[in-house]
Amino acid sequence: MRELNVLVWNINGNYGLRSYAIPPFIASTIVRKNEGDKTADIIILTQFIVAPGWCRLKAVLEENGYSIFPSYVSGQNGVLIAINKNIEGLDIKSLESAVPFDKMNTDKVEKPNFLQVTVKYEGKPLTIMGIRIRIECEDKYSIIRETQFIALYDHLNSYKDQRVICAGDFNPRCSRKKYNKDKIDYEKKRNIEGQDKWSYWWIKDKLKNSTYKIITPDDGGSWVGDNNVMYLNDHIITNSNINVSDKKYIWKFVTKENGYVKVVNDEEVELKEDDYKSHLKGYPDHAILWVKVNL
Repeated sequence: MRELNVLVWNINGNYGLRSYAIPPFIASTIVRKNEGDKTADIIILTQFIVAPGWCRLKAVLEENGYSIFPSYVSGQNGVLIAINKNIEGLDIKSLESAVPFDKMNTDKVEKPNFLQVTVKYEGKPLTIMGIRIRIECEDKYSIIRETQFIALYDHLNSYKDQRVICAGDFNPRCSRKKYNKDKIDYEKKRNIEGQDKWSYWWIKDKLKNSTYKIITPDDGGSWVGDNNVMYLNDHIITNSNINVSDKKYIWKFVTKENGYVKVVNDEEVELKEDDYKSHLKGYPDHAILWVKVNL
């Protein structure tokens, strides 16, 4: 059994609006060793946009041994998957011939941002999926988000006999502070028609009778909302029989040097891990999700 280090990061391209450019520190952060570990074997970026800074990001990834599979349509958020060529046990020919695709095996019209690549690892197929559940302003009762996840669920079930790593921003409702209360609230609404049930617990419930499980760090959060409340937005779904370890959210890129500051008494002060960051347009406002997958 070998470990694969998986790095997942919503980099907040936000459709490429407002003259967006990919911040230079994203490339260096991705290829840097995280928490004393090895660099990532698999990288999944969501809200990825081809914009100024893309050439540098591409060059840095390629210089560090990654094959890159981007998906992007103008005016939409894309997904990027990068796979390290030096993974022990990886069939390099399968990587060189891999063809990414963004079609899903589902009849649902509403689908998440999605990209998939399949390679051969230790003699068997390994399918890597990057996703982001979209948030629509008119989705008052979260029906569109639920439908997007059901589309993903349909697609996952078409791969239930293969090894799958599916990761990204699921945009569920669940805060670290109200983790247990959110579960109780969901259980109260579970069997009541007309209730808005979309949440982390709805996803866990949906996967309960499948061959998959959702993986979430035990501490911290991946996005900070109003009043410095940390939410659990970014997760990994993988096969129920696959073990994971060392799951964590990483905020070490939040530094004054990288532009994460607020003004206090006319002085720029470095933001903290639990400070709201989404006012910094074009800067990642999600934590890096880092997980070791044992295959």
